[in-house]
Amino acid sequence: MNIKQERRGIYQQIPLCFALGLLSFSAKAEVFGGGFFSGLTLQHQLSVPTLLEYDTNPALTSVNSTAIWRLSATPRYTLNAYDDQNIWTLGAAINLQRSSDQIVSQDREDPTVNAAWKHEYALGTYGITASYAQSSSRVSELKSTGLVFNDGTSLNQNIGANYSRNFNEHITFTINGAYSEQTFSGQSAGLTNYTNQSVTPNISYMWSERLSTYLQGSYSQYKPSGGVTTDLVSAVIGTMYKPSEKLDLSINGGVNHTSGFTSGTNFQGGMTVNYASSERRTYTATYARAANASGLGRIIQSDAFSAGIVYTLNDLDSLGATYSYYKSSDVNQFEFQQLSMYGARDLNADWQARLTYSHKMSASNISNADGDVLGLSLIYNIASF
Repeated sequence: MNIKQERRGIYQQIPLCFALGLLSFSAKAEVFGGGFFSGLTLQHQLSVPTLLEYDTNPALTSVNSTAIWRLSATPRYTLNAYDDQNIWTLGAAINLQRSSDQIVSQDREDPTVNAAWKHEYALGTYGITASYAQSSSRVSELKSTGLVFNDGTSLNQNIGANYSRNFNEHITFTINGAYSEQTFSGQSAGLTNYTNQSVTPNISYMWSERLSTYLQGSYSQYKPSGGVTTDLVSAVIGTMYKPSEKLDLSINGGVNHTSGFTSGTNFQGGMTVNYASSERRTYTATYARAANASGLGRIIQSDAFSAGIVYTLNDLDSLGATYSYYKSSDVNQFEFQQLSMYGARDLNADWQARLTYSHKMSASNISNADGDVLGLSLIYNIASF
């Protein structure tokens, strides 16, 4: 099967995701009985980012690296519709990408569709979500497997449901369930298709407007294609604290246990800090240790850390920098680091220009590599119409 036939087959599946996502819209039309949009407030958003990049080592190979130019355009449209008790969201985008070297980096036409419905009632909320997302497997799997040499296609389809109930002004119970299918195609050698289903209950207690604590459990079942099923159970206790108007803290810790292809018990937890030192300067830092599904046919324990700063110079100009670090604790040890910086200027109410630079580094049992990416983007955005 050639690339065009493969893409055509993938695109034929898109209407199914639209049908799942628009299920709640159909139900609402019956309630109105007459015009579909009667009683609804509609809000549209349109964004068209374009990006020209020069990447010195897109495959992150240690020898014989090849530099390329990439030109991307990603039109995005979002429709929000709401009334007194319901909120619907429908989003669609397509990533159009052209490369100077098809062998190193393929031309891409990757669609993304997502839909959600939330209903508010006297004691809480409930709703459903659905998504369809296609991307480069080199990009999607970089931080979880380290398999970045080939540029194949990753397709994720997900449907979920959520429910929450307030027992009183202090106690809230929520539960989320999800089912996803992950498939790889094209030049995705070494990656395994899988399905993952999960349920995540959470009970929280609000002590004050500034402090709340919670207990969260999770059960998921990971089924690789032609492989051994792995069950993952986790439990964490956490707190969210706002000691001042400038500082937000979130901390959690617990354990997870896997049984199946891999078995063991590991620490799980994380922390998030947001600090606004002034109206123009904001700092963020996040650390997370967790167990995640991967395209290697097994669940992988990983550590992820990121820190960043955003500085608004004036009403038109802003600067930012982010450092990220990822490490997988698998048979194949893998580390990835990236330092990114940008400068942005609002040309007018709808247009923004942005200059970006990133330095990326990878290290594994197989090889070490690094690369640089320089980009210039022009973004057209209509926030609401």
